[in-house]
Amino acid sequence: MFLFDIPPMTKWTTDQVANIINIFSAIGTVGAFLYAFYLERRNSKKINDLAEITKELSNQNKLIIDQNELIRLQMENEAAPFFSNVNVEIDYHNGSIWLKMVNKGHPVKWINAHLPSNDLKFQEPEFLPKFIGKDEQVSLLGFRNKEIPIGKCKYNLVLTFKNNYGNRFLYLIIGEGEKAELR
Repeated sequence: MFLFDIPPMTKWTTDQVANIINIFSAIGTVGAFLYAFYLERRNSKKINDLAEITKELSNQNKLIIDQNELIRLQMENEAAPFFSNVNVEIDYHNGSIWLKMVNKGHPVKWINAHLPSNDLKFQEPEFLPKFIGKDEQVSLLGFRNKEIPIGKCKYNLVLTFKNNYGNRFLYLIIGEGEKAELR
């Protein structure tokens, strides 16, 4: 009936065939595991590389932002007014005080003078906003209350200036009699 007559397999032959099948199965499993490990490693390396690139770009962006902030601050400082110390002149006859200071920095506009002094009444500066160039003088005239000796008058003044970039600068003058301090 058959061309070849195949005798039934012995136990030993069956075991050997099963062993060979198991060996190839194990090799296939290990190969599949190694291939999956390789793919995971390759993808993980790509993800790590992308994470490092993103981190470096973030650091670069922070550096650029910090550099821009430094440039902005430098521009503001270069354009800031710088006033010399306040020179106080007292006229004891009229009971008036002249406060004079000179702009040694960049030109600015004088936009406001807040004069909250109790002992002295200062005249509001005329023609605000007034442009004050370099080496120009700013003057304020104050008159004392008649009951207070002029040498003991206390006064506070808040002056507001604006530079070309639109930044505001506040200066505070604190004085008593012939002494005045600019802050």
